[in-house]
Amino acid sequence: MLRRMTSTGSPQSRKQHVVFWLIFVMLMVLSVSRSPGTPLSGGGLALRVGILLSITATASYFNLGVLVPRLLLAKRPLVYVLAIAGTVLTTGWLLGAIYAQVLNVDRFPGNPFSIESSGVPPTEDLARRLPGKGAAANGALPPDLVRLTSIFTVHTTVWVGAAALLHFGAGWVRNRDLERRRLEAELMALRAQLNPHFLFNSLNNIYSLALDKSDRGPDYVLKLAEHMRYILHDTQTTEVSMDKELDFVRNYFELEGIRADGRMETDMRVGDGVERLRVAPLLFLPLIENAFKHGAKLKSKRAWVEFSAELQTDGTLEVEVSNSKDTVAPEAVAAGFVENPGGLGLENVRRRLELLYPGSHQLQINNGPERFEVKLRIET
Repeated sequence: MLRRMTSTGSPQSRKQHVVFWLIFVMLMVLSVSRSPGTPLSGGGLALRVGILLSITATASYFNLGVLVPRLLLAKRPLVYVLAIAGTVLTTGWLLGAIYAQVLNVDRFPGNPFSIESSGVPPTEDLARRLPGKGAAANGALPPDLVRLTSIFTVHTTVWVGAAALLHFGAGWVRNRDLERRRLEAELMALRAQLNPHFLFNSLNNIYSLALDKSDRGPDYVLKLAEHMRYILHDTQTTEVSMDKELDFVRNYFELEGIRADGRMETDMRVGDGVERLRVAPLLFLPLIENAFKHGAKLKSKRAWVEFSAELQTDGTLEVEVSNSKDTVAPEAVAAGFVENPGGLGLENVRRRLELLYPGSHQLQINNGPERFEVKLRIET
């Protein structure tokens, strides 16, 4: 992620950099032009601001383009700290040297950077202030160079740091937005898997009723229409009220009851306060579909499916879906000789829970010899 945050290739990122340096130029123009004794004619102002801009920007992009990818991203933080410190000090010294020895700011009376303002006698011979000559030859640095280097080291630290913060901050926002869109797309894809699966099962049920010439066929179609209306119109949000979701579950139980025609027992229990909650839409549908699908396969005795939803004292929603099953050795299921009652529907639920309730849910599966049970706890 940090590598993506260092990228400056997007048009939006380039615009942010342009705006940042325009602000820099305006502040430097204001600062330099207000300095007493600074010559503003003959390009003096443009020269000073241009030098500040070019050298400060070079240090900033050297940090973003070289030091960060080659040291920080390479997990060499100590070397990076030493390198950025050296970059800042070198940049501060370079700006100080240019201002002190080339622009000769101390020659302008009243300039805040001048030697006169610090009470140090001015040096008339510029050559004496160059490295290896004059005071520097005796091991002493020119006072104006020391002072200006300190000033511009602080200047460089502030602006290189600000450029990095803006760049990484903008990159973090972009990555968060991309991650949000990716998760939304994945959730939509997972939800889209539910609708065709449910419709396919319902059409199979209608076909079975038609083959049996059951009089309950029209009732099933009406219930199915209510189901599809809920799926198409009421589930296009991230959350729905639990009372609507429970109505959907009740309707599904009635649909399966019509298809089973009394051959399956169903039980649905809802505790106090559950209907006031809000949950992700169609979250329980794969669990219930699996329960009816595998419970209906029971041949040795009467089949049953149970659903319960309770609100715990700590505010946690606990949902349990269970179904009957023929007595099968767990080793046979694990070895693949018997179809796993969970199937793809359970994987869909797992992934949606990871995306919608990260770190705030528990999914427990108990695959017993005669009972398959799924317990889901969600912190509300």
